[in-house]
Amino acid sequence: MSNISHVFYSTSNTPYQHWQCDLLEYSFNKVQQDGKLWCLCSENEHDKNFTKKRTSKYSEIVKCPDWMKVDGKLWGIANKLESMKYWLDNNPSLSGTILFLDPDMCFVKPINEKVPKGKIIGQRWNDADMANHPMFKKYCPENLKNKLNNEVVFMYPFLINVVDLKKIVNRFVEISYEIHRNEGKWEADMYGIVIAALEMGLEIETKEIGCCNNWKNQRNNDYAVVHYPGRMLNCKNENIWFKQDFTKDTLTKPWKLKVHPNETTNKIEYQLIQTITELVRIQILERNTQMLYWNNVDLRDSLQNYHAQDKYISFQPWPGGFNNIRMSLEIAAVFAFLFNRKLVLPDKYHMYLLKNKSNMGDFFDKNSFGLHCISLTDFCKLKNIPNNWKEVEKISHVYDKVFDNGYICVPEIPKEDPIFSQLIKNRIVNELCDNDHEIIHFPKNLLGSFYLNIYSKRMKEASKYVAKHIHYKEHMFAEAYGIIDELGDREYYAIHIRRNDHQYKNLFISAEKIYQHIRDIVPEKSKLYIATDCKDKSFFNVLNEKYQTSFYSDYKGSSNKYLDYNLIGMIEQLICTRAKIFIGNDLSTFSSYIYRLRGYMRDIENKEYYLNTKKCLKNIKKISIKPTWIQTWMSTWGREHPEVWDFSNFNNETIFISIAAYRDPELEKTIADCFEMAEYPERLVIGVCLQDTLEKIENFKYKDHPQIRLNTMEYTKAKGVCYARWIIQTQLTGNEKYYLQIDSHSRFSKHWDSTLIEQIHQCPTNKPILSTYPNGYNINDDSKGYLNTKTIANIGYDKWLGRHLRTSGKGVVKSDKPIPASWTAAGFLFTYMEWKNEVEFPKRILFNGEEDVLFIKSFTNGWDIYCPPTSTIYHCYNDCRKQSKVKYRPLVWEDVQIKNNMDDLLEIIDGKGDIGTFRNLEDLRVKYGVCYKKRLIEDWAKKGIVNDGSGNYSLKKFVKDKFLDSELEPKTFKINTSGLDITAKYKVWIFAIENEYGDEILRDDIYGKDYFTGKKNTYTISSSSILKKLPYNYILMPRLEDGTELPRRCLKINWIKEEIKCPRSFKLDTSEIDFNLKYEFWIFALEDENNKEILRADIYDQQFLTGKTNLYTITDKNVLKKKPYKYILCPKLSNSSETTRYEKYIEWGDQPPIKKLTFELNTSNIDFEEEYKSWIFAIENEHNEEILRHDLVNNKYFTREKKHFTIDDPKVLRKNPYQYVLWPLKKNGQFGDKKIYRIK
Repeated sequence: MSNISHVFYSTSNTPYQHWQCDLLEYSFNKVQQDGKLWCLCSENEHDKNFTKKRTSKYSEIVKCPDWMKVDGKLWGIANKLESMKYWLDNNPSLSGTILFLDPDMCFVKPINEKVPKGKIIGQRWNDADMANHPMFKKYCPENLKNKLNNEVVFMYPFLINVVDLKKIVNRFVEISYEIHRNEGKWEADMYGIVIAALEMGLEIETKEIGCCNNWKNQRNNDYAVVHYPGRMLNCKNENIWFKQDFTKDTLTKPWKLKVHPNETTNKIEYQLIQTITELVRIQILERNTQMLYWNNVDLRDSLQNYHAQDKYISFQPWPGGFNNIRMSLEIAAVFAFLFNRKLVLPDKYHMYLLKNKSNMGDFFDKNSFGLHCISLTDFCKLKNIPNNWKEVEKISHVYDKVFDNGYICVPEIPKEDPIFSQLIKNRIVNELCDNDHEIIHFPKNLLGSFYLNIYSKRMKEASKYVAKHIHYKEHMFAEAYGIIDELGDREYYAIHIRRNDHQYKNLFISAEKIYQHIRDIVPEKSKLYIATDCKDKSFFNVLNEKYQTSFYSDYKGSSNKYLDYNLIGMIEQLICTRAKIFIGNDLSTFSSYIYRLRGYMRDIENKEYYLNTKKCLKNIKKISIKPTWIQTWMSTWGREHPEVWDFSNFNNETIFISIAAYRDPELEKTIADCFEMAEYPERLVIGVCLQDTLEKIENFKYKDHPQIRLNTMEYTKAKGVCYARWIIQTQLTGNEKYYLQIDSHSRFSKHWDSTLIEQIHQCPTNKPILSTYPNGYNINDDSKGYLNTKTIANIGYDKWLGRHLRTSGKGVVKSDKPIPASWTAAGFLFTYMEWKNEVEFPKRILFNGEEDVLFIKSFTNGWDIYCPPTSTIYHCYNDCRKQSKVKYRPLVWEDVQIKNNMDDLLEIIDGKGDIGTFRNLEDLRVKYGVCYKKRLIEDWAKKGIVNDGSGNYSLKKFVKDKFLDSELEPKTFKINTSGLDITAKYKVWIFAIENEYGDEILRDDIYGKDYFTGKKNTYTISSSSILKKLPYNYILMPRLEDGTELPRRCLKINWIKEEIKCPRSFKLDTSEIDFNLKYEFWIFALEDENNKEILRADIYDQQFLTGKTNLYTITDKNVLKKKPYKYILCPKLSNSSETTRYEKYIEWGDQPPIKKLTFELNTSNIDFEEEYKSWIFAIENEHNEEILRHDLVNNKYFTREKKHFTIDDPKVLRKNPYQYVLWPLKKNGQFGDKKIYRIK
């Protein structure tokens, strides 16, 4: 039995602790620590800018009040103390041993200490002579000081029985508060717990459970837990990582880790950075790939029919290699799943070809098994028998009839099943229908793919269970990704070549033959990863000559140096899964599992079964008969088949359809067409919120239809379409798999249901949404001519309408698969039912703003939007709005006086709304090019382009990938003026820029005399939007004052390459620094224009700290290439406190000082009698492009006390400010006149 029942920690849910909690919980799961993990989470009421709610897939979160404010000051430890009492008070049934941790701790290996009642086992406090610390001397009672010595002074982590924690908790809290109030000690609880334990008479034992990274003498030993309060230094004694500094790099995922484990100088810091590296890689995998396939929404509810009874399945794994053992585990787990039994897992033992002893938990995430599992040791204790398999067999029903080419039928052999009759040809068939035995034991006889060994009517359900719950541990995927990233995800090829320990000698072929077999599908010079057990690398010389070959041993620098050797084979399997094409070894369970894993990953396109012993063809003939293994008989372990990874097989394909209807005569026709045009109408469930007259409601044709769920409302009580859809979402949905939202005036293409399901399975992400504005139909089109329109438009952004976006179609989709899209259209949205659980409808919004909220909430909850390649839904645009003059139905805002309440959207924009935590609004800006806070739209976003980042969808027809960033550096070229007479009198040079296709993208005629007289011949393009259109040629046609036009010149642009001056110096502005103070050092960093840190170089030089110099020189050319733009300076005093943080623009010594631009605002259009919320204010260049958004909220502007505006940002000044936009927003929410003025 587990020695530890509970593991708990507390957090105040600050940005500083949020990431620490993520790391702690990840490491808890990684090492498979015993015990239930509890997170005692106090609500953060003191940082209004941090709104993330704590969520977890590893812990149970106990939401606690916030006790941080103590005597008017913030003391985070109060939350730890009070939440512990809160947890104990609200969970009276708690029992067993508790492991108590702090958030800034990280597991390296599990803890399994048994603690009897009356005892504490704690981490020895290794700082020098802690027993004589002043806090212990002052607050420890005199009668206990003889017991206080360095052997009993402990700290976190510690283990204690629940009974003893309840016994000491009140005194522990009381002493901690007393020490904090009297002494101001932040760490008062660390003294309080020791004193309370002594006072209550508990026996204290200290051990080396963990290690703090500032304990220099212990850092290279083995510990279970790493505690990281101190700074990390490299071998040069330079600061490389500190938890407080790291916080700013964790505000968005994936985190930005700027240190490699190899830069550390000791074992525990290496292990800590390695664990953080793993978690960052997992975040990348979650965001950018489908490698963590078990998160797929198709696998939901995989355990809904499993209810463990007090019966058991036990098994001895097959006595072969690891992948044979994996097969044994899968088969045994499926039996336990189908029979609702508990699974007995083997203890550690010597697995064939692996080092030392191992068990299943060393390779598989046992916490994810989903079954009730028990170890062999605990099972034998439970049954009071000696711990060995022979004794287990004595009390079990031993099932020894299974063979590697046999079938076990559960629960019985089916009668008259034609498919089963074909499956059992040449196979031994047994049935396992006797479920009465308490224990069923399999003695080393389980080998094969579970779905080829077991026949059950529930095999789809079992396949879904295996895909979801039996997978390698996450850190193995992270380890593999380190090498995958170097190779380039899906940019390389992989092959498995087995040379040793193979009983089939006919599979040993030469490297030359292997090359001949694979040459048609693996182009020469390609990157080829070779997974092999061959020690003689000369065998691969032929392949080395043809390809860029690499082996696992080539990537030692990317690998964890403390990695368990036994994991290398599994990691190589995972590396092979991400190849463009994988070629396996025949009759290899190592290769066959790679095929299955690639099948599970939705973003792997080529899932063909290639073997290195056969000619690999580009176009493989598909097997039309299902299941596919009928025609390709072999032993049940020899290969995998696509039925097991085709997620569409796993679930009932039911579709829920949401229809909000307001007095719409088209509703009944919509429902009729929906059923009529579906391929399988029986799988449809329609939820209708019907808002109409009482007579119409009573006579509704589908009122009693078994597939219609109805909510009715008299139309005078209607609150708008969003409220109606909210009712459907919260009251009418069930356990359907898919969710389709349409309007009540819609039509459908033939077999629309199957088409949408097929299309959503083509989306390469786990959480896809299909959405766009549907094509139209006319209510009088009885011939259904609208069905001739198969193509569909992708959506892009037009402009801002107040605080929400206006969007429209931006061109026909030219693809046979869904493409990344940038909008959720409320009139057609198809996704999985899980979406409605995560994205609540904005019920307060009447109409405008609905799609914005759905868009933001969907994205931040991890959903990806796609535009389908063909039209399935058609929408009637005949009403009294802009689309048509024909009005056929009433509109809610005409009947009912309702104002459009935008609070659901405005709260999100202001950071107060309830959105997801998977992504944030900055991520939305990067991917979709829109910023709601600043009301910005990137030019590329207006074309419907998505910054997808995966490489699956080319954006080059619009912009080149490198131009996707919102800002591009200005570029300069020379105008070729050879042959022009500089003494001639010119009126103008007609001047234009073209792209490579000859399209004019800029007209900017030149009137400057400096050009006419030859003093100037360079031209600079500073507009990002022009640069993104890829300037290629320039046109020059001089015109004289008498009107004569000289010959037109069309010349190619040759950009002037910028030379990097090195070294460069600038002066630090230290005018506000008090040099009478003594500084330990100055925190110092350089950032680029996008606020990205490009250099961290804290200043310890006394010349700077004492004010003797302020000249800072950069000598690293690589830093200068990144274009330093500003510097951050934060002096730190000798008492470790920090002073003011300064952020200043760099003024280079080799450039003239930065000039500020100040101008007076024209407020002639402002009514100063009004009260204003803000003035929307923006600076534009001469091409009407916004280069600065800076809304004015200072009341001094509103009262005329302030009339001027100053631009001092060099980035803005370089873009040539030309005019400004002024648009007053009144307190009542109404806008005044929008005006544009030239800057004077």
